[in-house]
Formats: sequence, C-alpha cells, structure tokens
Amino acid sequence: MSDINNFVVSDFSTVFSGRPVYNRLLQSLGMFQFESVDQSRVNFDYLINNKQSTVDAVARYGSEFKSSSKSKASLHQFEIPHFALLDSVTPEDWQGKRMAGENRPMDAEDVVAQYLVNHYDSFEDTIEKYMADALFRSIQNAPYTQEPVIDLQTEFGLNQQVHNIDWSSAATDVDSATDDIQIKIKTALGERVRMMEKVVCVCGPQYFKAVKANAKVREAFTFVKPYEPENIIHNFYEVLPGVQYFDYNGIMFVMTTDPLHGVGSNDAYFFPKMRKESGVFKHFGGPASRHAGMATKGGARYHQYQLRDPKWANLEVVGEMGIIAVNHLPNIVVKSINAA
Repeated sequence: MSDINNFVVSDFSTVFSGRPVYNRLLQSLGMFQFESVDQSRVNFDYLINNKQSTVDAVARYGSEFKSSSKSKASLHQFEIPHFALLDSVTPEDWQGKRMAGENRPMDAEDVVAQYLVNHYDSFEDTIEKYMADALFRSIQNAPYTQEPVIDLQTEFGLNQQVHNIDWSSAATDVDSATDDIQIKIKTALGERVRMMEKVVCVCGPQYFKAVKANAKVREAFTFVKPYEPENIIHNFYEVLPGVQYFDYNGIMFVMTTDPLHGVGSNDAYFFPKMRKESGVFKHFGGPASRHAGMATKGGARYHQYQLRDPKWANLEVVGEMGIIAVNHLPNIVVKSINAA
C-alpha cells in the first residue's frame, strides 16, 4: 500500500495468481508461454530457419572439423492493445444491505471483492479469446494501435493449412485422412516436432458429433478405450468439468461451444499441443498505463488495484491489462470442415 498524490493505492494484482482457470480450454492446455513486457510495444527476433540438420562423420584422428550454420532471424514489433476497467464504490453500494448468502451487513470491502472477481473474469475471458484468435484465425485485434488488426500469417509469411474430411461418408478412409493431417502438422513443425506432446482437434458441435458417429470411429471404440489415462484433459478434469472429448488415432478431439473460441459448428482446427518452452506460442503481458505508480511495476498478466479518495474515503477498483497472443508458426494449424 502506498500514498501517491494523496490517494491511497492498494495493489491486488497477485490476489488471483493461484486461482484455477475453470472451463477455459486453451489456457488449461498450457501451451502459451507468458512473458511480461515493460513497454507498450513488444520487440522480438523471429528465427527464420526451422529445418532439422545432422552432422557428417569425420576421420577419428584427422584434422577435419565440420561447422554449423547460423540461424537467421527477423525483427518484429507489435504494439500491445490496452484494456482498462474502473468501478466506483460509495456508501450507496453497501450501507444498510445484507451480504448475499450470509447473515451479516455488507461492507465496502465486500463490494470491492466482487468487482475484483468481475474484473478477473473479464480479463481471463479476453485472454482466452486472444489465444483463440491467434490459434484459429491467425489474427490479433489491436484497436488504438499502429496496426488495428495484426495478421500473423502475413507477419511471418506462413499460411494456415486446410484439410476437409467427410466424416459422414462411409467411403471416407478416416484413418488415412487423420494421418495426413498429422503428417502436415509434423512436417510444418520441422525441428520443433521434438517439443510436441499431442495433436489436438478443437471441433464445433456438428463436426464433433460427425466424428463420433463415423462407423470406423465407433468400431475403434469397441476395442480401444476412448478416454486414455494419459489424456491431457482427463488429467485436468477438475478445472475442465464441462469439456467433452475423446481420443482417436492419436488425436484428442474436443468439442467447443464457447463463443470466445469462435469455432463454427461444422468446423474444426487441428494443432499440436506444444511444450511452453518451445516458444511457438507466446502470451505477452504489458504494463499498467493509467496510474504512474502502478506503471513502474512493469508488465504482468493484468494489474488490479484500489484507490481511496482522501476527501470522501470512497473507493475505486481499477483493472488494467495489455495482451498480445502470438502463434509464430501459423502453418502448424490445419482447418477442417466436415465436407468432401
């Protein structure tokens, strides 16, 4: 707590740091590596070379040495979009009221706590949406910045792939089709394929139902358990209780109806679940910008704080967040429609 310009500031930025992220699929997959940024822009070097390489043998007692090639990189800069929330707390909000669900009077701290939770939920939903935009649409909406819509495909010169499958047709060789998709993903990953943990398919409802209704898939379920013990969602089921999923041919199919994901009912997106340290998926968090004292604390997932008016002792609950979610390899995502 500090006194700045006669306003008492209470920092609550870490109050939710240990709180589980319930039913937010993309965050629970744990692919996006978080990196805090102290400025309103993020600069990074993008490695151009993504090829695997081996070394040739030399004579054991000879004088010959081989050399390795240097990776080339290009510099990229994104301006981070900013989000700000503010809610005022006055005696009108709590005086003479009972705390919901409890037999005691409400106080100002109760109202502050509810606003903090509301801000937390809004920010976490926004993070989920920005991750979905980066993963499924290869864009980032950045209003009030130098580039209002960032096209990651144009930025990195790599395009999302397409592979439609007619799951409703008995003539479709679904094993071969899903093999082809996995081959596309692994080929696009290049040397980073070693950092891949699983291929995931996030489906709209009709696509998901068509996969489950496919005769070949149903036959496989007769002999193979569709819910594998090592399934990554099964391992986090306590924070993803509303998610439907199953495994088939090495792919985890997950149904989404979440409007934050923006996946069409008959559409699906196949992508590799990568280890965070792979650097393929990044979540950049920017600094606070409305309050000078908070701005000096640098970048964070988001900033939450309270201001107390010295004249009337009323409170203001403030939340600030800057976010850019980046998929550095848009071509490792394969869009699919349930169609021939």
